[in-house]
Amino acid sequence: MTSGSEVVRGWFVRWAGSVDRINLALLMGLACVGVLAVMTATHLVAIHRGLDELHFFSWHVRVLVPTLAVMVALSFLSPLGVFRFAAGGLAVVMVLMVLTLILGEPVNGAKRWLQFGGLSLQASELAKPFFAVVTGWLLARGRNASFGVLVRSRPSYLLLPLGLLFALWALLVAQPDFGMTIIFGIAWCGQLFLAGLRLRLMLLVAVVGASFIRIAYTTLPHVEMRIDQFLNPEGEAGYQVAKGLEAYGRGGFLGQGPGEGTVKASIPDAHTDFIFPVIAEEFGVAACFAVLALVAGITFRGFSRLRGSQDLFAMLAAGGLLLQFVLQALIHVAVTLNLAPTTGVTMPFISTGGSSLLAVGISMGLMLALTRRRVVPMGWHR
Repeated sequence: MTSGSEVVRGWFVRWAGSVDRINLALLMGLACVGVLAVMTATHLVAIHRGLDELHFFSWHVRVLVPTLAVMVALSFLSPLGVFRFAAGGLAVVMVLMVLTLILGEPVNGAKRWLQFGGLSLQASELAKPFFAVVTGWLLARGRNASFGVLVRSRPSYLLLPLGLLFALWALLVAQPDFGMTIIFGIAWCGQLFLAGLRLRLMLLVAVVGASFIRIAYTTLPHVEMRIDQFLNPEGEAGYQVAKGLEAYGRGGFLGQGPGEGTVKASIPDAHTDFIFPVIAEEFGVAACFAVLALVAGITFRGFSRLRGSQDLFAMLAAGGLLLQFVLQALIHVAVTLNLAPTTGVTMPFISTGGSSLLAVGISMGLMLALTRRRVVPMGWHR
């Protein structure tokens, strides 16, 4: 008779043999870099706010440890388990986003956080991984009969994913959160490309997306302000970007040394939205390239595991998760280099934060689950 411990051991052995251990190690390495970056970037911010100098660092570690545990735990899920978790999570998060608009306290003119006692939750961050998985399922459902449902005609299989995107966009615009809206839109288009949407339809989607940006600029003061500040840098946003660019110049190739940077004393969001210039100033451009190499390695490794996959859902869902991950990193870096308007986007696993850090952990945990090597093709009957 098989004991419970033997069953658990066999389950773990099967997981260890199927999970992408290289990508898991790269993710853990990126998280460790984040710990070092937060440790050097936050002590002056804490002191200026009258807090203990290790306040933000200890908070980051307290959030990171359970986040990594959640990431590993989610990597054990089956494809059906991934979908069920994401579908339930998306329903809950969309309710929380509505509650945020009703009960949330405005911060800098935006309602993005819902308060629970002494904690705050940004539900839109948690929507990202759930949205990518559910979108992948909807696209696969419309294109592949092996998922146990009727095959949809080519025009109609876009309607449900498009409706879901518009519903989330409406909630994001109401907050408003322009940066998150862009990430959702570009990642969604990327999933359409992976699903095999024809080039002319992709061009149509791009034109529609550009039109929405134009409409947002002319009708939403928040969006107009951010784009105008990018085109004509002035005020606090222009000051932050200017200080960030100075930090890149001072850091050189090898940096000033840990704790020797000054940009964190000049930028109030140095530990979140502008943590990359802190890394550049104290550890140099070489460290920045190392971080970007980790991000690129995780992304390319994930897509390489999907190459030749027989499961359309896994390819589309994991592809969407990886696109969101790399887009978030690129937008964060682009903002600090004055290549994009300020958006408030954090660096995955590097910036301090609660909701954003947990969202990245969930996203990468689901990605690891979908890229596991299985003896038989994945499908809903398993």
